[in-house]
Parts: sequence; structure tokens; C-alpha cells
Amino acid sequence: MFGFSNIHLFIALLILAVFNDSIMVSAHPSRAIKKRPSDTSSASRQRRLTRMTTEDQDAAFLAVVSANFKNAGPEPVYSGSIISPKCVLTYFDQLTEKFWEPTGQIVDGATLTAGVQSSARPTDIQTRFAPIANIVPFPGQTPESRNDVNSLFRNSMALVKVEQAFILGTGVKSIKIARNVGPSLLNVNNLGIYTHIITNKVTLAAATKKANASVEGVECPKSIPRYIGSVNTTVTSCVTVEPLDSSSCVQLPEGSAAVLRGSDDTLYLTAMTKGDICKTSPTTVFLGSSMAFSDHLDTICNEPDVDCAEAKYRFARRKLNAVLY
Repeated sequence: MFGFSNIHLFIALLILAVFNDSIMVSAHPSRAIKKRPSDTSSASRQRRLTRMTTEDQDAAFLAVVSANFKNAGPEPVYSGSIISPKCVLTYFDQLTEKFWEPTGQIVDGATLTAGVQSSARPTDIQTRFAPIANIVPFPGQTPESRNDVNSLFRNSMALVKVEQAFILGTGVKSIKIARNVGPSLLNVNNLGIYTHIITNKVTLAAATKKANASVEGVECPKSIPRYIGSVNTTVTSCVTVEPLDSSSCVQLPEGSAAVLRGSDDTLYLTAMTKGDICKTSPTTVFLGSSMAFSDHLDTICNEPDVDCAEAKYRFARRKLNAVLY
């Protein structure tokens, strides 16, 4: 039997043995804990890199273009395509002081918001500003008028040059311009429409996406209701859009992008939508400015860091239902 002092000595030796063993466990590599904190961090980083859906990564080139006012908050007016880190392609008319004069609003530039796809995180959102002097109309631009249908399409676009470059990555990207697709998109395979929707009518928050619709390139109509003149088919591209989740004609913001997915899986901007005709619900014909028109192509491709390329693609001889988001 242990005496009183021997018991205390035994306990002290036992504690010392346990303490020494714990030091050896933590110091010996083969007995160390397998899942280190850095492993967890690495896994989290990988999840963050892959958490955006493929569909939303495709839509990463699209920006919401808002008129910016001195005396009020920004108001979304167009979709726009990021064609370089510092340049967004969109339409011009509703970003002018003249357009807003009757409302009393004083335009001082444009606010451009990207990275707002449905699976994006708040950290993906990038908001940029372009003063009104940086909203550059295409050479030959004329005010839009019902007396001239082609004023909607010919040189009616603008290059919006942001003060701070977009940071390109998974959530925000630029898109290539197709040199060789159009103006007619008839029988062009694998077309889709990218656009934005207002998600909150109070705050005017918006999300970019690909339209859930079947898209087909068609010959342009000769005219548009309420506009005078014949549509110039050397300037204009047209598609039919049939929603897959509605029986009503589709409505798209102006500046929505008609995009070709090439045979090399690259996305190419071919046109931007401007006018529409709903003839037989739910199919809508959208007319827009063609990237292939020589004046448009020259203006866009002369901008720094814009990628204009020959698209690789195939023709289709039948209507194709593209998988759109």
C-alpha cells in the first residue's frame, strides 16, 4: 500500500508521463492531426472558385447600364457588353441630357454594374462610373426618330469608358466581337440572348442572365410598326425569341446581347437588340445593331484591348432550341 506521500508522488509521475506523451504526439509527423487548418482553408478557396454556375459564368460579360443623375439615384436603362476592362458597349440615346430634359433629371454620366448573376456572391459585384464626357457615341450617330427607322440601328451605339477598369475573372469577363457573323443571322447555329431583369422594383436592383428561350436567327422584317422607312439589312441583325417558360411575348431591355457560341465553345457578340415585333405570341422578332456592319466593326475594334475575331461556327438548316438560362 502507498503512503500519503507516495500517492502524491505517483500522481505527479502519471501527470508528467501524460504531458510528455502529448508533446511527442504533436511533435511527431506520423502522429500529428491529419486535417490541418490550412487544408480547410484550401478546400474553402476551391469552393469559392467553383461555386458560380457555368451558365452564370457565361453571362459574366454583361453589365447593367444605368443613367446617373445629379439629383436622383441611378436608373437602369440598357444592358451592356463588357468588351474590354475599361469599355462597355451599349446604346446611346437614353444616356444623354436631351433624353431626360423633359423629366427634370440632370444626367451626369452612367453607372455600370457587373457580377450580378443569380449565383454570384456580393463580393463579385463591381460597380463603375463613367462621366458624361466618357459616353462616346459612334461616328455618324443621329438622334432616334420615328421618321427614320434606321436611326435605331445605324451607329446608334455608344462606347462607355469607365474611370476605373473592371477586374476580370470568373464573375466579370469581357466578350469577343465576331467579325464574320451577320448582318443576317439566318441559319446561324447556337444563338442565345443575354439580358438583365429588374429584381426589386423599389431599389431597381437587377440581375444579369441568359434568357430562358429558344432563339433562332432570321431575315429582318422590312419595316417596324410606328416607324417610317425600310429596315436597312446591311446594318441590322434579327432573331426570333420564344420563351420556354411563358406563353407571352418576351420583353427585353435594349442592349441585350445576341451571342453566338462558336464551335470552339467561345462566346462571340453578334448584335445588340433594339426594336421588337410581337406577331404571334409567344414568338417575338428582335431587331438590333449588327457587329458585322463595317462602320460598327471599325469603331469597336479600334478601341484598345478589344478582341475582334473570326468566329468558328456552323450553319443550321432547321430551327434549333438552344439550351438557354
